[in-house]
Formats: sequence, C-alpha cells, structure tokens
Amino acid sequence: MKQVLVKLMELQKLDIRQMQIESLKGDLPNQVKRLNQELEKAEQAHLEQSDKLRAYEKEHAILEMDIKVLEGKQKIYQTQLFQVKNNREYDAVTSEIESVKAEIVKKENRLLEVYETIDNTKKLLAMSKEEANKLKNQFDSKKTELESKLEKSKKEEETLLEERKSLAIQLEPKLLATYERIRSAKNGFGVVPVVNNACGGCHKMLPPQKLMEIREMNRIYVCETCGRIIVWDEKISENTT
Repeated sequence: MKQVLVKLMELQKLDIRQMQIESLKGDLPNQVKRLNQELEKAEQAHLEQSDKLRAYEKEHAILEMDIKVLEGKQKIYQTQLFQVKNNREYDAVTSEIESVKAEIVKKENRLLEVYETIDNTKKLLAMSKEEANKLKNQFDSKKTELESKLEKSKKEEETLLEERKSLAIQLEPKLLATYERIRSAKNGFGVVPVVNNACGGCHKMLPPQKLMEIREMNRIYVCETCGRIIVWDEKISENTT
C-alpha cells in the first residue's frame, strides 16, 4: 500500500505543477477570448455601417437622377404653356407643372435627409473602424503574449502529461477515480501531507495514534473534516512534527 500512496503523492505533485503552470498564464486565455469576441462585434458593426453607407449613397444617386428627370419634365411642360390654345389645355399643363414641382420638393427634402444621414454614417463608420483597430491591436498583443507563455510551458506540460499517464495506469481505476473526484471537489488537492501534526488541507489537528498510523502508510486515510486523502511525506511531515 505504501507504494500505492507514494504514487498518489507523485500524481498529486504533477497535478500541482500543472496548476502552477496554468496560474502563470493568469487570466490571459480569458482576456484573449473576450477581446476576440469584442473584436468580432466591432468588425460586424463596422461592416453594417459600411453596408448602410453604400445603401444611402445609392439612394442619394438615384434621388439626384430622379430630380434631374423631373426638372426635365418641368421644362417641357413650361414650354408647352406657350403652345396651349385654350384655358382647358392651360389648366392641364399648369397642373402637371405643379405636380412635378411638388415631386421635386419631396425628392429634394429626402435628398437633404439622405445627405445628412450619409454624413453621420461616415462619422460612425470612422468611429467603428477606430474601435475595431484598437481592439485588433489589443487582441494581437494579448494573443502574442499568451502564445509566448504557451510555447515556454509546452514542453514541460507534455512531459507532465506523459508522466501522469504513466502513473495513472499503475493505480487501480477505483482509487484513481476517487482521487479525481476529491481533487475536483477540493480545488485540485485530493492528496495532502501531514503538516504540523495536522491535515495539510484543512489544518485539522490529528490524534497521535492517527499520526502514527498515517506515518506507517499501510492504508488509505481520509480526513474526517475535509475528505482529502492524508499521507506522510518524509520531506514535509517529518520536518514539521
């Protein structure tokens, strides 16, 4: 049983080192993920503004063309005024001229609205572009920083993974599952050593008889308070009793 517990201790040490490596990365992975999401939203917003600008510019061009066509009609009708032969024809041409004038005013008012909208959209487009560029720079910087840290720890993590696999297959599946369950529930610490005659996890003092039994490493002891597996680590426990 002592060999089994020693292997559990070694497995825990490997897991602790993995947690240390993860902590060195800090919040960088989350920062990179968040910045990437914000960048995608900013780029989408910029794209939408670009689409709106194109649509308004197209409408602006169509309105200008419509106004020119209407102005042409107005000139034709005004020329026809000099060719009318009676009041009925005069009234009919005059009505057409008024109708065209009203349509021109309507188109010109809309043209003014579109022009102002285009101006505002261009400003929003510039702002969205600036925001997207800002986020892109932040994202690239954080991503580079994260990749640098990942590259530095990559070889060590690969080694840890291989060592962990090698240790794991030497343990009984039931015991390994128990360790993983406890570790998952206790912030990564499933096995703890005796420290100052107490559980190294919750610091609950242990009776002398229990300490002697744990020191023998002949069976698995679980802390009655925190539920972690307690072991005797010669490098830690011996020097703190």
